[in-house]
Amino acid sequence: MAVFFFLLLTVIRVEATPINPDIRKVLARPDYQANQFAPARAGWDGPEMSTSRPVNLTLEQVGPAATARELHAALFAAFVPDYRVVALIVLIILFFRRVSLSRSPQPARTNKPTIIPRPAAEPAQSSLSEPPRAA
Repeated sequence: MAVFFFLLLTVIRVEATPINPDIRKVLARPDYQANQFAPARAGWDGPEMSTSRPVNLTLEQVGPAATARELHAALFAAFVPDYRVVALIVLIILFFRRVSLSRSPQPARTNKPTIIPRPAAEPAQSSLSEPPRAA
């Protein structure tokens, strides 16, 4: 029976009545607005709408907000140096500066050029006349 009904639906020619909407009537119709209902009373002396949400302690410990807090704390701990380490590095730098200055005092520098004497000129030798000298 269902097969016969299905075949009947496929064979019958279906026509729809064309709709010719009037633009003036469509524009004159007021816009649809949703009904605004007043909230129900939650209690005799309390607010109608709750402004706080329930707290899930497990989500607070492992959720995205907790992960962001832990990341912020880790970055803060990594980028803020310990004052004792900074003081130790400064003291080591000052100690090595003092040691290097006490070992070799630098001579006073002047802007005068340094004159280097030329070596005495040796007589020119011919490679054919004498064998080379052994040093």
